[in-house]
Amino acid sequence: MTSLRTSTIGFPRTGPKREMKMALEKYWGKKITESELLEVSDKVALQSLRDQEAAGVDLIGVGDHTLYDHVLDWSERFGLTCKRVREAKLTGLEAYFTQARGRDGIPALDMTKYFDSNYHYMVPEVGEDTVPRADFSSFVAHVQLLRSKAAKADSVVPIVLGPVTLAKLCKYVDGTRKTAAVLVKELVPLYKALLEELGRGATGVKEVQLHEPWLVMSDAEKGTEVKILTEAVYKELSSANSKGPAVNLCVHFDSLSPAVYSYVVELPVQRVTLDFCRSKAMVEIVEKQGFPATKELGAGVVDGRNVWRNEAAAGGILQRIRKAVQDDARVVVAPSCSLQFVPYDLDHEEEGSIPAEVRAKLAFAKQKLEVLTKLASSDSSSTAATWIGEDNLSGVEGAKGVTPEMYTRSEPFKERRGKQLAELPDFPTTTIGSFPQTAEIRKLRREWKEGKVGKAAYEEQIDKEIERVV
Repeated sequence: MTSLRTSTIGFPRTGPKREMKMALEKYWGKKITESELLEVSDKVALQSLRDQEAAGVDLIGVGDHTLYDHVLDWSERFGLTCKRVREAKLTGLEAYFTQARGRDGIPALDMTKYFDSNYHYMVPEVGEDTVPRADFSSFVAHVQLLRSKAAKADSVVPIVLGPVTLAKLCKYVDGTRKTAAVLVKELVPLYKALLEELGRGATGVKEVQLHEPWLVMSDAEKGTEVKILTEAVYKELSSANSKGPAVNLCVHFDSLSPAVYSYVVELPVQRVTLDFCRSKAMVEIVEKQGFPATKELGAGVVDGRNVWRNEAAAGGILQRIRKAVQDDARVVVAPSCSLQFVPYDLDHEEEGSIPAEVRAKLAFAKQKLEVLTKLASSDSSSTAATWIGEDNLSGVEGAKGVTPEMYTRSEPFKERRGKQLAELPDFPTTTIGSFPQTAEIRKLRREWKEGKVGKAAYEEQIDKEIERVV
């Protein structure tokens, strides 16, 4: 069989050795300047590009790199700065990081889970007086930088958070009459301008990824607002982008339902990239309903949500996809989602820290690229495992006693639930993460790191603070 093309749809943003995290902490601590922070950011993005080029990826998704959060980035690019920050007359990174972290008298935006991942995003706030305004200058400059540094400029593919998903991720505040549908209509002209700008002049990209993970949600079914919005939006974008870059519509985090699949694959885009790793349903739907002969299919068979190699299972699923599409020229091998959800590089783990039999089965982001290109260049005929993730522990010494029964609950949910809640009050409370990082705690941690406070004293104070908060 012929070799397939490969694509990525996102990569870790932290840097190989968490360079972004360290730079941010220095910037917030006023130890480096804004220009120095941005210099580190560019270097990390360029390293990401280099690593993907070295792996032989054909179409490299870029532009998802961020100083803090990509949803916050796009809300800022579309002028959705929250009201309290606008009223404080804050601009630039001061406005950006105030929304992310807050400051005296100005609370940060809410933070919540990005779909069912462990990543948390900053929730944009939309009020009655929110008027979207475009400023894509930093994004376009970033894409131009990476194109200028790439071995092949046309391998660089900008990643853009789609209009339907962005609008649905927002929080509508202060009793506004605005809804996601209203906001989408306000955003579409700006998206059209962005596609036009990316496709012309010094930027001149050949392809753009529009990420619409919201389409896996239950409210994307036929007859709903999401279907109506999606079809209208992409029809309008297509009419304005007839001579612009090709659009790769990326939908991840789950399988599409049969009803949603039927209209998504008919949208006026050139490629649809789907997640084939979350359940068996996606490949079965493609086999049953077919795939349009006028489009390319992005086969998301390399799992971006776990650290296993899964080559055998991925190869088996890819073989089924190729058979269903019946044209290798229209199949592009991809991760199931952005690789930002896995660590950067397995080679950075200390020798001996992971048992050899386990290490052989692992793949972090860089190793996932190896799996990606290997799958694309092989005949994808392996069916050693019937589903992605199914064969992760075979051959691992410590897992010899693991049986299929261990993956299922011993009692139905209704029976377990009563036992779990038996001793709780009517309205129990819980925490969902870290305790507040107060100025006093930050000062204590800093003094401990500087050797001014001993470990025992540090832990005693932390224990007291935990007790106080609880």
